[in-house]
Amino acid sequence: MKKILAVALGLFTTFSFAQLTLKKLDGTTINNGDVITFNTVGTAASDFGFVLGNSSAAAITVKSKCMSFTNTTGTNVIFCIQPSCINSVTVGNAFPSAGAVIPAGGTNGDFDHFENLDAGTNPTVNVDYVLKFYQVDHSGNEIGTPISFTYRYSPALSNSDFSMMKDAGVVLKSNLIDNAIELGLDTDTQVVLYDLNGRLIRQENLTSGTQVIEVSNLTAGVYILNVKNNQGREASTKIVKK
Repeated sequence: MKKILAVALGLFTTFSFAQLTLKKLDGTTINNGDVITFNTVGTAASDFGFVLGNSSAAAITVKSKCMSFTNTTGTNVIFCIQPSCINSVTVGNAFPSAGAVIPAGGTNGDFDHFENLDAGTNPTVNVDYVLKFYQVDHSGNEIGTPISFTYRYSPALSNSDFSMMKDAGVVLKSNLIDNAIELGLDTDTQVVLYDLNGRLIRQENLTSGTQVIEVSNLTAGVYILNVKNNQGREASTKIVKK
């Protein structure tokens, strides 16, 4: 009886510590809920590579699902998990059907990637795919803690010449900043700042006139500035913090 209990405990311990990891090709961890944003479709620049990993001492089997998509039919993508690729996604369908077996302490290689080829049914609206990655047991049942992220194509990011900002009644002194974002506003405007993973950094409701947003505490990098005035006109541009 003790031997049976010991074996059962060993199996429970092995499965308890089996852990799926998900990282970008540069080794950066992809956290649950992250938003990965691109401003192009169907090019190498829009191809998002990721690495499925296993931090445990036992092999795991991993599958994925598209949980939802927005402003697209899901029929124009490239989605690969070694050794399989598909050209469309359907909400709720598991891929690959047999799962990817990741060895103990290993990865699924650097082949896995997702690319969007669809500019969207509405070319002014973001195209989003919410992708979930999860472990399954020998019976195909989901186990462990899943990881989900949103792959986003944002057409607004390509408008970096300030013309759309001006149409929204906003004059941006410069998109290369040190410690502050300086704006000239024709009317009351909501200003929202995001990082490239879609995380909200700052939100301000500003009145017309010259306004300054203090950002000295931000780390150097690229951010997305969204504006929406009280007449409903919206625009976006990139901000580079030195």
